[in-house]
Amino acid sequence: NVFHLNDQLPLSLLASSSELRLLERRLVFELTRTSLSLDKIVEALHSLIREQLRKTRKAYDYILFDCAPGISALTEVSLRLADLVVVPTIPDFLSTYGLHSFCSNLWTGEIAKRTTLKKPKRPVVLITRKRPTREHDRTIERLRGEAAVAHSGFDLFRTEISERAAIAEALGKINEWPSFSQKWKDGTAAILEELVSEVEEAVHGS
Repeated sequence: NVFHLNDQLPLSLLASSSELRLLERRLVFELTRTSLSLDKIVEALHSLIREQLRKTRKAYDYILFDCAPGISALTEVSLRLADLVVVPTIPDFLSTYGLHSFCSNLWTGEIAKRTTLKKPKRPVVLITRKRPTREHDRTIERLRGEAAVAHSGFDLFRTEISERAAIAEALGKINEWPSFSQKWKDGTAAILEELVSEVEEAVHGS
């Protein structure tokens, strides 16, 4: 129930749960028993979900998938079908450690060459929970340098999401009904507007 100027917006939320992971495991287990390889399972799921999305796109302008960390079969299919892949990343050593491995798995490495499916769109890293520390500044500088290389495995949004109490407070308003300006205070709304503008540019072109 999201309203703008007293009009309810046409938004839908299909919430997931831990059961999805169990369903995926059962699905992979049953299909491997029929002698299908994991690559063939991904291809079958890709075909099925692509057809479902083709029907769903008639009713929605945008469809967002919030994927769990790691690359499972369903996550891989979601990435391959997406018009834009956004990778929220904290700019520190541990959070960026697996970034190159992630990009290699589906975009540049040997694993990416083993499938007949089309490569996903190159991922775009979103700096998030940025703190005013030298480590974060150095990491961001390194990421921007890597993204600027012609054959980089990822792009990088200009917008950076700082770690702010106002953002944590806004995300915690789950039992309240604040307006947009009441929820996103202390300059956070302007950051979201910048991000929306970049996302639109990435999806539709500048």
